[in-house]
Amino acid sequence: MSAVENHCSDCGARLPRGQGLCAGCGAGQASAEPPQDEKIEMSPSSLTARDYSVIERILVRRAADDPWLALIARAKLASARLVPASAGAASVGSRVVFRIEGGVLQQRTLTDADRRDGNTSSAELAVATPLGLALLGMKPGDLAVLPGRDGVRRRAWIEMVERPSAESADLSRTRPRAMAAAPAPKVVPLRPRANRGPGKDWPSGPGSPGPSAA
Repeated sequence: MSAVENHCSDCGARLPRGQGLCAGCGAGQASAEPPQDEKIEMSPSSLTARDYSVIERILVRRAADDPWLALIARAKLASARLVPASAGAASVGSRVVFRIEGGVLQQRTLTDADRRDGNTSSAELAVATPLGLALLGMKPGDLAVLPGRDGVRRRAWIEMVERPSAESADLSRTRPRAMAAAPAPKVVPLRPRANRGPGKDWPSGPGSPGPSAA
């Protein structure tokens, strides 16, 4: 029989066996679902159209099996405003550096993968978690409120947001080809044209009939 792993119910991180407190977000495993009529307020955020659609998909996929996450997702949409992708807010694919309640600095890359099975890389954070939803759409200097399943409201300070640049990646791929040295032109040495007509075989010098002798 395979060992059953425990995962943080807020951020999805693996919990060591026998440990109920997550070292990543500070939340403990909830023994029961929180009341569904609880009002949740999320920090104002700036979402791109893609991020907005990601959260809508979370509502469709998770409303039945995780009503608490769906409740947070609805609150996130209600408090967000749509912005262009160049606005500088944390988006799917962004690397976010943050600290929770004055703790140690953490850095995670937001992903839209569904991590219900808990197979999350230590460098990644699924948006389909309370912490992932709290960080999405935030900018450096913002304070994100993290509603925990254990009833505790934690705060996450955003230190830095590094957005992926597809344009830079494309340029780096094409730059070597664009800057490749052009093939050197083939140089053909010039040769003097031979004289044509009568007298071409006469040696030069005295006695040569020259051009006028033709």
